[in-house]
Amino acid sequence: ILFSIPYFFNPDKYKENIFKSIEQNTGFKISCENAKFEKEFRPYLKLHLYHTGVMYPDDTVFLQIKDADFKIKILPLLFKKIEIKQAQLERPIINIILYKDFSTSFEKYITDKVKINSDGYVLNKIISSIDAKNYKIKFQDKSIDKTFYFEGEKLHIGDINLNESMHVKLKGSIFENKKEYIKYDLDILTDLNLKKQKFTFSPFRTIYDTDSKGSIYG
Repeated sequence: ILFSIPYFFNPDKYKENIFKSIEQNTGFKISCENAKFEKEFRPYLKLHLYHTGVMYPDDTVFLQIKDADFKIKILPLLFKKIEIKQAQLERPIINIILYKDFSTSFEKYITDKVKINSDGYVLNKIISSIDAKNYKIKFQDKSIDKTFYFEGEKLHIGDINLNESMHVKLKGSIFENKKEYIKYDLDILTDLNLKKQKFTFSPFRTIYDTDSKGSIYG
């Protein structure tokens, strides 16, 4: 019976509340050219997004995605709890700014406060995994006035708790002015509680309070 539940859902109703909960719990704005549910006999809903943008409140772009699939658990959704099981992203472009005081452009949006939207839906901030193909991270380091690009074929983020920690595996190269600077192959478990620590992904700064392994080579 559980596997047939997706066929009785009103996709537009749930789609609207998923976007609304994400926006209210993070402060980010979401724009999407097209979004649709794929109905299949699974214990989750599969939401496919086409040409999606995630913006800061001032409309500066944080994330652009060509295509994305989100698996959303069915049973919690019946009780107005939005739990994302897995996310798969195609060609994501992430924009991050690192300021002179080591703060980042996105860290103030990481909060342990959970807001219930106007229709009573709650967003669970624990995600099993995010996998990205052909990713690019634009990284602006204001302290040295330089911009770097992290590029690679695969990026895996697992054991995600947006209030606490995440496990990141990524392999690729860092470019400056279209010239390859260094290569990296990293496996990082990092604390996201920014009130406890400072951390950065800058190639010229130290990563604090992380459990990491891998290599960075020229």
